[in-house]
Amino acid sequence: MSGVGANILAWFPRPSLSLEQRIRCKPNIPTFIPTTMTTKYVTISVKVPREVKEELERAGVKPGRVAKEAIMKKLAEVRLKKLEERAEELREVLERVDVQRVVSYIREDRESR
Repeated sequence: MSGVGANILAWFPRPSLSLEQRIRCKPNIPTFIPTTMTTKYVTISVKVPREVKEELERAGVKPGRVAKEAIMKKLAEVRLKKLEERAEELREVLERVDVQRVVSYIREDRESR
């Protein structure tokens, strides 16, 4: 199998292992093999005054880790802002939904089972 189907199947446990074997697997023996979700890194350079770098080094702080954490924090803020904007759009739509009608549909469905 090739294409998307093969990539999806790669995420499921290998059928050659029984459930007991998968549970007992050591963490370094994967029970799934991601084929398309590999992480690729890029280098981002940042210039700071020499004194800042030296002070960070004296404090035992790795500048690369600080930069990475700041970038990840900013990305989380951007993602949250997008989600808030989308939630606002959905709120406008959901305000028009008749809640009582939805509740009656749910009750009707439950009673039919």
